[in-house]
Amino acid sequence: MRRAKGGLATASRGDAIGRNLQAVPHTYSEDGFLRYGDTIQLRVSEEDGKGITHHHYLANNIFEQVDPASRAIAVSSTSNDSALARNTFVITRAPAKTHYESKTDSDVLNYGDPFQLATNPSLRVDKSTRMVARVRGRW
Repeated sequence: MRRAKGGLATASRGDAIGRNLQAVPHTYSEDGFLRYGDTIQLRVSEEDGKGITHHHYLANNIFEQVDPASRAIAVSSTSNDSALARNTFVITRAPAKTHYESKTDSDVLNYGDPFQLATNPSLRVDKSTRMVARVRGRW
C-alpha cells in the first residue's frame, strides 16, 4: 500500500531525482538583458594546471534540507550544461521593505540591483493537483 502511494523511501528518492533531472526551458533574450522572472543558469569556468577549461553550473536539491529551521537546502555544482530543474533558477526581486529593495520598477535587472534566485518552480509541482505548491506564503 505504501509503495502505491510513493511512501517508501526508495520511491520518494526516485521521485526527487526525477524532478531534479527533468528538462526545463530557460530564458532567451534577444536584447541580452536579464529581467526579473527570467530562468537562468549560473556558470563559473576555471582552467586547471594542464590548460583545460572546466565549467561548473550552480545546482540545488530542494529535497535535501541542511537546516529545517531556516529551510536551507543543499547546493552544489554540476558539469551538466543541460537546462534541468535543479540547475536553473528564476531571478526574483528582493523582498519589499528591506534595505535590499530595488530602487526601480523596471523589469530589467541592472548592475547593482538587489535580487534573489528562486528554485525552478517545476520542482514544487504537486503531483496530485499538478499545481505549483506555495512556499512561505509566496508562489
